[in-house]
Amino acid sequence: MATGLPLEASDFQLGVECHVLLCEFEFGTKALNPLLDLEWRWVKVEQDDEIAQQLAPLNAVLLAESLQPRCGSQVIIERLAEAYLVQMLRLFIQTQKIQMGLLAGLSDARLARAIVAIHEQPEHAWQVASLAEKAGMSRSVFSGVFKTTMGMTPMMYLTSWRMRLAAQRIKNGDKNIALLSDQLGYQSEAAFRRTFKRVIGVPPGALF
Repeated sequence: MATGLPLEASDFQLGVECHVLLCEFEFGTKALNPLLDLEWRWVKVEQDDEIAQQLAPLNAVLLAESLQPRCGSQVIIERLAEAYLVQMLRLFIQTQKIQMGLLAGLSDARLARAIVAIHEQPEHAWQVASLAEKAGMSRSVFSGVFKTTMGMTPMMYLTSWRMRLAAQRIKNGDKNIALLSDQLGYQSEAAFRRTFKRVIGVPPGALF
């Protein structure tokens, strides 16, 4: 559920005792995290759903620690919440629960191969044809499926991923823009700077 959305009585079965456990996660700014490209409002999981069944043990422990705090409960809750999030995202991919965005792309085994290739070798001179080959699809079919699923073209995603990596490295203290641009596949520092500002919204120096 997105931050700030109200819970309404219609979302629950009246007359049935219900415990609501809310966890808030900080993903950083939207410009730096591809998980936030698609703003989720709700992801509804029914009680008999495979996702709910696999998350039930974590639910039980989180609820118990929240209702009856003991020594170390806060640490346990924080660590379990992180594990809960990771497992939930894995199950979303496995069950194809999300229909658009990065998780949807990773849910498609063909697109996942291309996405992972970009993530593992962002500096490579990828083209649509070479990514389509990774996916085992024709160039035209790959382009269409990728854009429909991810909400952007393969080359747009490659550029976006490179700029997000660059932003993270700059924020972590890497100030050699010329070297950074070369490491991310740009032969021109000027082109890198222009692309960075267009994608991230500010020039690289603004993150120093």
